[in-house]
Amino acid sequence: MKLPTVNSSVNTALEAVIEREGLVKTLPIDGTVAVEIFASIKKISIKAAGKAFLGNLDPKLIHQLGSKIWKNLDRESTIERWNKHSNSDLEHHLESALSRSGTVLRYAEYGDTCHIYGVTSVSVRPSHLANAHRLPVVR
Repeated sequence: MKLPTVNSSVNTALEAVIEREGLVKTLPIDGTVAVEIFASIKKISIKAAGKAFLGNLDPKLIHQLGSKIWKNLDRESTIERWNKHSNSDLEHHLESALSRSGTVLRYAEYGDTCHIYGVTSVSVRPSHLANAHRLPVVR
């Protein structure tokens, strides 16, 4: 795929994103979940629907998960509040907030591991990056 008036490094990056998006699956959470936080390695495990999902506790995922506990906070406020809680408190709050919530877990399978790509509400529809090449070029 070649984008007009865009250099090849951008093409390569866009193709990589499109390829990764193609691997992402979704799971609406309609049952109970178990959450375990591994703070020393900045990872989280969410068990739902008989599978374990592993995620990197980076600011993006902390904000996505934290927004299920604390509504209407911006990213910085969510991270600040997250950091004030113990792991066991966060695990409990997340289990309560996510269980039977309809929250959609977006993940990709790599070997035997399901990596968390993101957490969204049921009303959010995934973007279709494969159609991004049809967007007008802004000059």
